[in-house]
Amino acid sequence: MNELSEQDLSTSTISAYMCFVSKVLAHAARKRLIVSVSEFPSVTVKDKAHGWFIVGEFVKVWRAAERYLCKTIDVRKYTDDDGETQTQYVDAASNEPRLGKLMRNAEMTEDLRRLIVFMKNSYMRPTDIKFIQRKHGSC
Repeated sequence: MNELSEQDLSTSTISAYMCFVSKVLAHAARKRLIVSVSEFPSVTVKDKAHGWFIVGEFVKVWRAAERYLCKTIDVRKYTDDDGETQTQYVDAASNEPRLGKLMRNAEMTEDLRRLIVFMKNSYMRPTDIKFIQRKHGSC
């Protein structure tokens, strides 16, 4: 545990490693490959609660997705008066002034609304969705 603590690992990773080692040693003791298992030190893990939407916020997000359905949004980057980089999202069909350089276009589809509901009901975060792959399914 001391060696793990010296590395750049999170406490939850260290805790998972220690749990694994404890289970391996307990299995070895059950198989009588070792006499006994000594007590393992506990690792204090600080919980990092993830943010969530309250019902009213979820409704706002879902309605915004509905409002932008079948529209193309320009994503632009520009530098404001303070020298900070900003992002502007503009409906491509509107006459709103456009700032900075066009980075990409995003078409809002029905799939986005479905994804929002799916994420809410499955407690998934956008980063989880970004890395999900077909192999993660049960089929």
